[in-house]
Amino acid sequence: MLERARLSSQIAVCLKLNTGLNRLGFAGVAVRAAYSRLQAGGKTGTISLMSHFADADGPAGVAGQLARFCEWTAGIQGEVTLANSAAVLRYPETHADWMRPGIMLYGCSPFAELSAAGTGPAP
Repeated sequence: MLERARLSSQIAVCLKLNTGLNRLGFAGVAVRAAYSRLQAGGKTGTISLMSHFADADGPAGVAGQLARFCEWTAGIQGEVTLANSAAVLRYPETHADWMRPGIMLYGCSPFAELSAAGTGPAP
């Protein structure tokens, strides 16, 4: 659709990587192919790289997904956005260029076991 679009100027694009949430995005070698296609199409200005953590709020954490993201994007230029609410609070190594806090903006804890007040277990 982007290749066929008639645009008056280039647009910024977020290239989403499926590093483990399995909801949306490109994985493995498809990441470089998608990035190259976006660059070659002439329709995009900046291309940001993003993913979303499946278990930043749980026991699995982010290590596996972060490793896949770093492997698949090595040498690719672009701003990076990874951290959801739980990663903002627990994993500073995921903060990158910009963060995407979600549920915490509503005053809620991203952690089922902790209250938003941080004073103990969630009710």
